[in-house]
Amino acid sequence: MASQRGKKKRQQGPASRAAARKAIRRSPPATREPDSFDEDGVRRVMARELDVPEDELNIDDGGRGFSSFGAGTFYEVKVGRGGAEYVVAESEAAAHELAVAVVKQDLEESPENFEPGFIQSHINLDRLRRDLSSDVEEETRSYVEEMRERDLCKELEQRQIWEPWDDDGEQDVPDEAKEKLVEEIAKEKLKDPIQYLIDVQGEEEGRKAAAEIGGLDVDAAAEEAVSTDGEGHFLSGYDGHTHVVPGDGFVYWRTN
Repeated sequence: MASQRGKKKRQQGPASRAAARKAIRRSPPATREPDSFDEDGVRRVMARELDVPEDELNIDDGGRGFSSFGAGTFYEVKVGRGGAEYVVAESEAAAHELAVAVVKQDLEESPENFEPGFIQSHINLDRLRRDLSSDVEEETRSYVEEMRERDLCKELEQRQIWEPWDDDGEQDVPDEAKEKLVEEIAKEKLKDPIQYLIDVQGEEEGRKAAAEIGGLDVDAAAEEAVSTDGEGHFLSGYDGHTHVVPGDGFVYWRTN
């Protein structure tokens, strides 16, 4: 084998290095143009993302009903028969808007599915107490009127509302004292107006009634829920995650 030791290595001078850099600038690496958000574009992108042939993907622009929320167009992608199913959104903004719309619908239809503290933080409790007060006071007034005289006197004395002059409690109780007792008991019942409705109507109906009567700020509640738990929590029934496609900006999530 001929030796390479005697060959002189060619040195690259400043001029040739500058020319090389200029040539690199003139010939940047080829970049792929983002795909359009249509059926063909979604097919190409998801075939790359899932590493499957394009002809194995079935595309439907119904998006599992997500398109009906008015947040844009969403494509449903199925891999073969009985395979994985995905939904694709045009962008992160579209996925966020959809998630908020889904949460708003859930809040309006089934507020009992959310954490009690979260719901309570978005209900106008003062309004709820105010709207319930007349019915609660009337209910309490009937209860007070039906109390035995002895029990009524004892209750008034313990609350320091009125002190009976007869130890046996055998005297007429002033109406003013009775009304004061009604006010105190009603106020206690409505200290937690949501719990009061739950006690009366049950967990599910009570929370729903609280949201309807007190007024639930569904816009603020939905935004907070999505910001806290993420879009995927409300969109993906599979793993609760969304995935962003680099370059195209499409967002997809698995649904089965």
